[in-house]
Amino acid sequence: MSRRRIAEIIEGRDPNIFARNVKRARESLGWTRQQLCQAANISPQTLTKIENGQGCTPGVEAKLAAAVGTVVGRLWERQELPHQLVRRPETDRWYFSGPEEGERYWQRHGDQETSEVIRFDPDGIQEESERQRMGWSGLAKGFVRVTTAHLQSGSIISSVLEVYGRIDSELPNGRLAYFYAVRGAFRFHVGQNTYEVNEGDAFQAQMESPAWLEPAVAVAPGLPPPILIYVDVTARTNRRKIPT
Repeated sequence: MSRRRIAEIIEGRDPNIFARNVKRARESLGWTRQQLCQAANISPQTLTKIENGQGCTPGVEAKLAAAVGTVVGRLWERQELPHQLVRRPETDRWYFSGPEEGERYWQRHGDQETSEVIRFDPDGIQEESERQRMGWSGLAKGFVRVTTAHLQSGSIISSVLEVYGRIDSELPNGRLAYFYAVRGAFRFHVGQNTYEVNEGDAFQAQMESPAWLEPAVAVAPGLPPPILIYVDVTARTNRRKIPT
């Protein structure tokens, strides 16, 4: 391709599209800006400029794409957002519940250079049997299937969790969260309070540190793990007193 053609393509790009897609990808993973900066090895100032539509260098584009598990071209796509969306399990990815577990995974396998951005959704854990093996053996405390939906009116941030051990929350203080116990029972700790959440129960919380969750009963080898649904909640402030 000629230099002139490359220049025409680059000049025709709208940095706001890249900004929108980076933000959506970050929200899909449930990451804060700080977490994305750490994963991509970029500064908070750089990410702020990007998400404000001010663009970045090709090198930074590559770092961001690797961090969120995609290619640069996808981050430049003009995506038309739907009003409704069905998420299929086979199109989603499973991630380790914590970065330290992903790091240990690559250390054991030894097939990823330390200079590269670590992927926390390796192909090896996409199979349920491998997640179970790791969970039963204590190699992983949990796995997260990201189910976030980007619609025309906004994003719905949600995940499905397979829980084998204690998972510490990374949700900011004050964040409103909704949890639904699909299978099994859980123990939640938020601030100074502990709650028992049984199968079929819904748990709603304003997050406060320290916060963590774990299976109410240890997951024995051969048994399926408890499953939990998480939804990030944005609440409307009540403008008038609700009758009691």
